[in-house]
Formats: sequence, structure tokens, C-alpha cells
Amino acid sequence: AADLARFHIALNKGQLLEAKTLSEMYTATTLNDGSKSSYGLGWDSVVADDRRWIAHSGGATGGTTYLLRSPEDKVAVVILTNVQSARGLRELALAFAKTVQ
Repeated sequence: AADLARFHIALNKGQLLEAKTLSEMYTATTLNDGSKSSYGLGWDSVVADDRRWIAHSGGATGGTTYLLRSPEDKVAVVILTNVQSARGLRELALAFAKTVQ
């Protein structure tokens, strides 16, 4: 969890990628049929309670992770579980995020 929090901080400080690159990564894509996807280049864009959140999930055998970030507010929620394919992590992360609004 601490590593993902440090990753979030480094992204916010511009230590890993330029702001232009991050913006491109967070921008929703247009699909071949013309519809919009909330997914950019590796990141999902979520709007909740009038705040834009950027998220990424991951996992491996025996575990699931979820990183929810608000780059503008410099807030992040990191969830690590020892449950493979855990469900509901977005909702849980957003509920935690509400406590810091």
C-alpha cells in the first residue's frame, strides 16, 4: 500500500511523467463505433460527487488491488486484498474517499 501511495505522490509531483502525458493517459477513448469509453491509456476515469477520479485495478493469484486517485485534490485511496478477483473495490474506495472531502 505504501508503494502505491508513493507512486501516486510521484505522479502528482511530475517525477515520473510529464503533465501532458498524464493528461493523455487519463483522457477517455473513443471506440471504433464512435461511443466513448471511460477508460484511457491504462486508467479509468470516474466521476463521483462532482469530483474526477482516476483509477486502476490489478491483481494476481490470491490478491486484488485498487488505486483511486484525484490528481487535482492530491488524494488517493489504496486498497490491497488477499482475495482473488475481489468485487466492489471501486465502491469501497469511493466510500473511503468521501471521508476526506
